[in-house]
Amino acid sequence: RVDWWVLVSRSRAIGMSQLMEGDGKGAAAFALDAPRIVDSFSEAVAAELSEAFAGVSAIALDAEGVDLSRHGRISIVQVSTPNCCVLVDVLGKEPDDPLVGWLRTLLENELVVKIIHDCRRDADALHHLLRIELANVHDTSCWHAVRTGQVYKNLNDVLQYNGLRTNQFRDNSVYNANPAFWAIRPLTEEMKKWASGDVQFMFGLYRSQLKGVSSAVAARAQREGASHLSWKSASVGFVTVRNVGLFVGRGGASLRQLQSSTSTMITSIHRPPPAGTPGCMFLVYHRSDEAFRRVRQAASR
Repeated sequence: RVDWWVLVSRSRAIGMSQLMEGDGKGAAAFALDAPRIVDSFSEAVAAELSEAFAGVSAIALDAEGVDLSRHGRISIVQVSTPNCCVLVDVLGKEPDDPLVGWLRTLLENELVVKIIHDCRRDADALHHLLRIELANVHDTSCWHAVRTGQVYKNLNDVLQYNGLRTNQFRDNSVYNANPAFWAIRPLTEEMKKWASGDVQFMFGLYRSQLKGVSSAVAARAQREGASHLSWKSASVGFVTVRNVGLFVGRGGASLRQLQSSTSTMITSIHRPPPAGTPGCMFLVYHRSDEAFRRVRQAASR
């Protein structure tokens, strides 16, 4: 078995030890318009990754999966510098896999900012499935909410608000035909463009959100980001929703109100309900039995 720490240590000669002193410009083997897929680890891969991420002070980050959470599967972790994008294929990998070990070293580094949009489910999956603890997170959804008062906005909405290009390759309708879309292998061109597009414009968003911000607003946004990260430690339960339209409400209004009043996080999952039970399944992150009881009551209406 390849020892990931030995490989990373060897590769430091070409830049990993200088993690904070540059911006990854030495990434000759990688490019934003041609994301590199990495699905196994070797000494050569370690050297390439070390060169690509040498001296970075911030990376853009995202993850894709099937029902992305502790109860789902994590498929791809996208990590990007301003100059290159790597799609790390972790589908089916265990926490002690050497490629996961490389990811852990990068994502747990306190000196590197992780720019991510709504880290809650990503952090939950990384923590429970791969034993990776995200550190030093700039959650663009939290910063957007604090700066504008607009909550629960998706990445494209936030990019557009800031005058930035959006990811034109996102197509959530694919889940209707195949809920396990991100488990398809080999990765299709559509999947590659979608995954890389989610991180391609994050650095522009990062700069825009930091521009002219007060220390008070920045501190509040960071607190909200820490709260997002903390959901990985919450309890999780399943509920079967009989009337999805009523439960979610117009434009998600009822669901947002329920989450706010119960201090929970609720997300749909593509899992069949118990035999003989009509409805759709939702995953409920909660911090008290009473909160979960109230959500179950709302789901049964």
